[in-house]
Amino acid sequence: MNTSRRESSVASSTTLRAASVTQSGVSSRAATIAFEDVDMMDIDPPSPDTLLPSNKKFYIAVDYGTTYSAVSFVSLEPGEDPEKVKPDRIKNITNYPKDPRVYGHIAREVPTELCYLNPSEQHNGPNENRGWPQSWGNGAEQHGDSGDGEDSDDAPPYEDNEFEDTAPSDDLCWGYMVQDTLGRPNRTSLAELKRGCLRRTKLLLDDSEHTKTVRKDLLIAIQHVKGMKRIKNNEDVIRDFLTKLFRHVKHELETNHGYTDQCAVEFILCVPPIWSSKASRTMHNAMATALRKSGFMRRSSTSIPNLFIVSEPEAAATFILTTSPSNHRIRVRNQPTTCHHY
Repeated sequence: MNTSRRESSVASSTTLRAASVTQSGVSSRAATIAFEDVDMMDIDPPSPDTLLPSNKKFYIAVDYGTTYSAVSFVSLEPGEDPEKVKPDRIKNITNYPKDPRVYGHIAREVPTELCYLNPSEQHNGPNENRGWPQSWGNGAEQHGDSGDGEDSDDAPPYEDNEFEDTAPSDDLCWGYMVQDTLGRPNRTSLAELKRGCLRRTKLLLDDSEHTKTVRKDLLIAIQHVKGMKRIKNNEDVIRDFLTKLFRHVKHELETNHGYTDQCAVEFILCVPPIWSSKASRTMHNAMATALRKSGFMRRSSTSIPNLFIVSEPEAAATFILTTSPSNHRIRVRNQPTTCHHY
């Protein structure tokens, strides 16, 4: 399967998995991670003002991929039973900035890429917010340098004390904007632009031996970005990408799908089964900060209310068992095999 299509499929299946279990007595699964070595601590009881019965409820699933990321969602009318949601109700977030629309196809996923530009370049690069609400913010986020290398296992969870509502500034390109920017370097040389470009940032959370070489190269680029005073911690690059992503998601839902701040939302995060508890916590913290900065969460929130975490193989298996024409052949004690493409 094409990698980008795989990401949107996993995001869709994650949406289906969460929506189908929320009211079936399995919602307590949100208190325990989908794999053994991770303790789940991310679920908080929703505040009363987020569960108004007169508004829609949205299930928003995120697949933060190594090369591509995707977001799928489904909206339920007040009083609608999540167990009766059909797969064809699930929709993908689209209309990503600078989507090349190859052969006329609208992308259902976006490259997991970032490019930090020097401030002098921001007026020459693409502006993703052109024509969008000014309240999305153009203020630059400046951070100090916190040292070299990867964060240690003893490091405290990431804490963001800057509860400002601005997103990463216009001198940060993301997704399809990165290749567009590299195609016209303007006053900055192409080699200099590439030094601020980051790809495969998801591998920062994978400490396995077979990703060591990739992580080493990635850390070199991150050190360059730290020298630009744009980030403080290595994982800030994940936060910055997710902030851009969620701002786009919120805009799309508000513009095309009837989302308002009064709608209840349940977030679903799809994670690899090999991730450690530290990796899952780091991802949760980055996602929580991004949701605050994008306006999905209140500024005072430190964890994500109504978060459902599911492993990627389980999400894919759920989708296949739900949508496959041959699923009636599955019997008790059958042992299906799921291949995980990382």
